[in-house]
Amino acid sequence: LHQDGPGPAPRLPPIAPAQAPATPTALHLGRGILGAVRLGRRPSESRGSEAPKRPKTQFALFVEEARRQRPEHEHKDLIIWAAKRWQTMDPNERQPFVAAHRKDKERYNREWAAYERKLEASQRDPEKPVWPLSAYRMFESAYIRQQTAPYRKVPSQELAKQAAAQWKEMSEKEKEPYAQRAADLLQAYRADMERYTSSGQEAAWLSRRAARSKRRSERELRKNAKEGSAQRKRAAKRAAAKARHSPKREA
Repeated sequence: LHQDGPGPAPRLPPIAPAQAPATPTALHLGRGILGAVRLGRRPSESRGSEAPKRPKTQFALFVEEARRQRPEHEHKDLIIWAAKRWQTMDPNERQPFVAAHRKDKERYNREWAAYERKLEASQRDPEKPVWPLSAYRMFESAYIRQQTAPYRKVPSQELAKQAAAQWKEMSEKEKEPYAQRAADLLQAYRADMERYTSSGQEAAWLSRRAARSKRRSERELRKNAKEGSAQRKRAAKRAAAKARHSPKREA
């Protein structure tokens, strides 16, 4: 936060031990938002292991800074204090966290776009014929199935090494059944692939995939525009409230 923001993070005032305040905001932040504070994401979403991490919210960054400055405080006391303090902070005090959140969100958008392109490239038409196994792969699969038993706990990598060693020792006559089976499967695959390509299924699948990708990009653009508009409205509302409550200067 200190390196990415426009300037050093502000020093935070002391935290008083929580006396179990029963305000709705404190209860909400003390119970339901803890996961979002830690990760800046909704726990209900299912995401791949390679998906980029969501950008942390401004409040989550503020809590991290408070935790860094005061590691001796209990987590519950820190969250309740941070919730109250965040509500009373003016835009200038929030600026380092706003800038850090904006930079993190730009990072997320770049990584998510690359992740989506990778997902699109990895997807395939379920109706497209699958490339058949080679002679060796068929032997390896049969060998591992034969050697795998409930009473034998041999790692798969070790079984693969054993299969490779045995394949090298086999004669051409012993390999012939696997080679013939692989040749038959390859011939059938080529025939199925020719029918698949000539039927227009591949072109239709690519067209549907491109349309899905375009709709996803449009949804992301609309979402970003909506979030930006909401942030501007909240900032304007806070500025107007501050102007109403600030004392008027005498001319």
